[in-house]
Amino acid sequence: STGQAILWLVDPDDTRIALWLPQDDRIDIDMSRPISVHLHALGGDPRRAKLSYVSSFAQAGPDGTYAFPAQAEWMDDLRSPPLGLRGTASLSGEATGRGHWLFRRPLAWVRRKLGV
Repeated sequence: STGQAILWLVDPDDTRIALWLPQDDRIDIDMSRPISVHLHALGGDPRRAKLSYVSSFAQAGPDGTYAFPAQAEWMDDLRSPPLGLRGTASLSGEATGRGHWLFRRPLAWVRRKLGV
């Protein structure tokens, strides 16, 4: 269709990480702490990255569920990994109590149903 992107040119040495933070797991994230990125195809030790952006609004993610888009930049001096890899990121946030961990999913479900 008109205006649709058909090609992106990317410098393979200047890549960023696209993250999708699940809507039900939304916590206050400490942007100053590094995150660990475990790339499935590469295995081995996790790579370090620093969050540069976290959206305030949830969007439909690639898998169809709603999530908060975020971006991170590599902190390691190593060469950037190949484009298109998938993995898992571990983020750190503020300390929370046990009650939060016990009731966060039921409360998220109630908020979604009530539209709060």
